[in-house]
Amino acid sequence: MYQAVADFIRGCDSCQRAKPHVHAKRVPLTPMPITDTFVRWHIDLIGPFKETKLGHCHILIVVCAFSKWTEACPVRSETAEEIANVLHKEVFSRYGSPTSLVSDRGQGFMNENQSNWAELLPGILMTFRMSPSASSEFSPYHLLFGKEMNLPVDTTLLPKTDINKNLKVHIENIIDCLKIAKRCATDNLKYAQEKQKKHYDKKTALPKFEIQDLVLMYTPKVPVGLASKLHRKQDGPFYIAAKGLNHTYKLRRCEDNKMLKSMINANRLKLYTPPDHRPDQNAPPPDVPRPDPRREEQPNFQNPVPPPNPNNDENVPIPDADISDTDEPVDDGSKQFYDVEKLVQSKKVNNEQQFLVKWVGYREKTWEPEQNLPIQMVRQYLATKTQKGTRRKKRKRNNILH
Repeated sequence: MYQAVADFIRGCDSCQRAKPHVHAKRVPLTPMPITDTFVRWHIDLIGPFKETKLGHCHILIVVCAFSKWTEACPVRSETAEEIANVLHKEVFSRYGSPTSLVSDRGQGFMNENQSNWAELLPGILMTFRMSPSASSEFSPYHLLFGKEMNLPVDTTLLPKTDINKNLKVHIENIIDCLKIAKRCATDNLKYAQEKQKKHYDKKTALPKFEIQDLVLMYTPKVPVGLASKLHRKQDGPFYIAAKGLNHTYKLRRCEDNKMLKSMINANRLKLYTPPDHRPDQNAPPPDVPRPDPRREEQPNFQNPVPPPNPNNDENVPIPDADISDTDEPVDDGSKQFYDVEKLVQSKKVNNEQQFLVKWVGYREKTWEPEQNLPIQMVRQYLATKTQKGTRRKKRKRNNILH
C-alpha cells in the first residue's frame, strides 16, 4: 500500500512541473581549455539601462579568456545584427578573428538607471585592465604589452627609466617578457582551475540518464505577462535521444518527436514519471521487485498497429509464401491489425514523419505515418538509428577538457 501511494504521488504531472529539483546533485565541473590571447572571447549582454542621447540602452561585454582583456561597447538593441556589427567594428577589427565565442545565453541583469553610464565605460575599463586577475595573477594590460600600465603617479612622481636606444633590443626584451608572463599565467590558470574544480566537485555526482529516459527540462525564463511564482519552470516531457560530451544530452519532445537544436546540460534535467503509471489490481506482490516507472520498458515488437493505408496499393503487405506458421491478422470486426517486426527507414513527406515498416510474416515493406506505429518503437528508432536506418555512432564518454 505504501509503495502504491508513493508511485501515485510521484506520477503527478503538475507536481513534477511545479516543484524544484532540490535534492539533485550537480554534475562535476568541466574547465574550459586554456588558449592564447584573443583565441576565445566570452561575451555577455547587460541591461537595459536608461536610454542615452544616442539611443544606447545595453552594454556588450567582451572578455578575452586568457588575458582577461575586456571591451565594453554600448549597443542600441539585443538583435543579432546589432551585436555582430559591434563585434566586427570594435573587437575583430582590432584583435583579429577568434576561433570561438562563448555566451551563457542568460538574461541581462538590471542596474540603477543612469543617463550618463555610457560616458563612464572608458574609466571602468581602464581600472579593470590594470588590475591583476585572481586566476592568472597578471593584469590584462601586462599580458598584452609585457609591462604594467603607466598611471598618473608613474609619469609625475616617479623618475623616468632610461629606455634602450637600440629599438631591436628593446623589442626583443618586450617579447621575452611577454613569453615569460604568458607561461606563468598559463600555469596559474591551470592551478586555479584545478583548485576550483576540486572544491566544486565535493558535492557533485555523475548523471545517470540513459537513452529513452523521460525527463523534464528546467527553463527559468518567464514569458512576458506571467508571474514568476505561478509559472511552471519545468518544460516537457522529453525523452533522451543521444548523449553528448561533458554531460550534455540531445532531447526530443514526447508530444511530436521534434528534436531540440541545442545540447542540454544534465543540471537542467530531472527524470519524469508518466502520470498514467498508476497501480492496478494485477500489481505484483510486495516481495516482487517493481520496475522504475521513470524508465519505460523496451518496445514490444509484436505490438499490434493500425493497418496500412488502403488507398495506396503499394502499402498493402503481401503475405510471405515461404512462411506457413505465421498467425493470421487479428480481426476485431471492423479493422485488421498487423504485427510490426521492425522499422527500416524514415522520411518526411509534407512535414509528416513516415517510417518504412517490415511486417511479421510479410515480405512487402510499406511506408506508414508516425501515428500508426507504437510510440515506444518510434522513440527507439529515432534514438538509435539514422534516417537511412543505420545505427548511430556512439559518442565518446564524457571527458574533461584540458
